[in-house]
Amino acid sequence: MKKQKHTHDSAFKSVFQDLNAVKEFIDNFLPHEIAVLINKDNLTPDSGTYLTKSLRQRFSDSVFVTTTKNKTIALALLFEHKYDKSGILPLQIFNYYSGTRAERIEPVLAAAGWGKVEGSKVRREVICPGRIQSGGKRGKSLSCDYVLIHKGHKLAVLEAKKAGVSHRNGVGQ
Repeated sequence: MKKQKHTHDSAFKSVFQDLNAVKEFIDNFLPHEIAVLINKDNLTPDSGTYLTKSLRQRFSDSVFVTTTKNKTIALALLFEHKYDKSGILPLQIFNYYSGTRAERIEPVLAAAGWGKVEGSKVRREVICPGRIQSGGKRGKSLSCDYVLIHKGHKLAVLEAKKAGVSHRNGVGQ
């Protein structure tokens, strides 16, 4: 095991190397409706991380590859190094998610000219607000990670995945 900078990081990595501990964590701490979807029999540790350099000061993550009913997924368990319960966990998870995008994905889009070339835009997570149904109601909205727009025309929908994951893994989304 690679030497960790923080005691917390070392402790989490040590515990979550044991697949039985990971399975127990999934069963006891994930919402039941999510835990039952995860195939714990083929859970495999992955050496990757979703943490950006700045987030590594406060967080640890352990990544596993497994399957749900019909697709392969990466399951990232995220742990924060802190003792207090400030009540802002959803905001912190959003920061983790958006920080990864801002530091890894958006620079690649910008280098390709998206958002810089005249008439080009990058929008996040909007495809449509949902199918219009009777009575003026809308169905479930459709979302994605990025929509590339040029001169008012939506040209591409991008679903971000970890490096090395097949492009086919985002098709169902």
